[in-house]
Amino acid sequence: MLIGAIIASLLNIILLIIKFKRKRWPDAGLDLALLVIVFMVLKGSEDMLLIGIYTSLGVSIYLWFSPPFPMRHAR
Repeated sequence: MLIGAIIASLLNIILLIIKFKRKRWPDAGLDLALLVIVFMVLKGSEDMLLIGIYTSLGVSIYLWFSPPFPMRHAR
C-alpha cells in the first residue's frame, strides 16, 4: 500500500509540473490547492491520508482531461 501511495503522489506531482510548464495556470492552481487541502485535512490517520492521495490523483487526472476553465493557447 505504501508503494502505491508513493507512486500516486509522484504521478500527482508530475502532472502538476506538466500543467505549470504548459501554462495551465487555473487548472494547476486549483489542483495544487486541492492537493494541499487534502493533505492538511487528512494528515491525522495513515488510512485517510492514503485515501486522500488516491482521490487527489483521480481529481488531477480528471482536471487534465476536463479543465475547470476554458484553456487559451499561449501566443
